[in-house]
Amino acid sequence: MKQALEEIRKKNILSPLLVLEILKENPKLKFGVLRNFLLQSLKTQQDSIKRSNKKLTEDQNNIANFKNEIRKMKTTARNYDVKNCAACGKELQLPTVHFMCGHTYHEFCVETEGIRRCTICVEKFSQLIGLKEDYAAQRYDTERFFKSLRQAHRKFDVIADYYKEDLFADINLHPDQQTGPEGQNQ
Repeated sequence: MKQALEEIRKKNILSPLLVLEILKENPKLKFGVLRNFLLQSLKTQQDSIKRSNKKLTEDQNNIANFKNEIRKMKTTARNYDVKNCAACGKELQLPTVHFMCGHTYHEFCVETEGIRRCTICVEKFSQLIGLKEDYAAQRYDTERFFKSLRQAHRKFDVIADYYKEDLFADINLHPDQQTGPEGQNQ
């Protein structure tokens, strides 16, 4: 019985309440058998709650910092007193290009094709933009969603992952407002 309970706890097969509900049917079972299982389950849940609370606090601090930074961008002028170009390192001469990330370049040191982007920060942000575009494309891949759902042992986790990735963002929009993968109305 102890080994079975340990496997249930390690693999998170059943919730502790469900285990208690099942085992209450056995009047000969002693509480000592369940004691370690319940204590370990509670400890695991407490650790998970602590990690979640720590992550929540970090995220709340990041959000507050971003909001403060956005407020500053909207309400105060930004001083670009950089003396050297971020690309070539030479002293800046007009014309210059200033980015909101704080980097400054000679105009000829920045690519002029299409939208100008900070060459230092573009890689970091291109990964985020790429992820966002991937998620947007997946939003309309219903075949992939249902295949994942059929194959999953825990179907709720699949649905939660899709919500987490914002893949159901258009779900509450009126049909005229929904856009397809190419940004066209469906």
